Amino acid sequence: MAEILSFEEMKKRYYGEWLLIAHTEMDEDMNVIRGEVLAHSSDRDEVYRAISSREGRSVAIEYVGDIPSDYAVMPKRLYQAQRHGTLLGICAAIGVEDSESMSYAQI
Repeated sequence: MAEILSFEEMKKRYYGEWLLIAHTEMDEDMNVIRGEVLAHSSDRDEVYRAISSREGRSVAIEYVGDIPSDYAVMPKRLYQAQRHGTLLGICAAIGVEDSESMSYAQI
């Protein structure tokens, strides 16, 4: 039987690692509240390769630890809008009304 953990329990158990989580509960901002850890590793790519183990379940990938110095952090809303690939979506996510006054680059 799968072990369902709260996100706080995951952070304590797997600190400093990337997690592939089959979430069973998320909040309105799409943050994992609880779920099953399907894979964990200090190597991000190893966790991404494990995505095929999700067996059709909705998953999230989270890093639980200090952010590595070679990573950039962006607000989740901005990331979600950027994933959809529209400058208008990005502008709406960060509250800019005039998209022509913005430029952006993929990190």
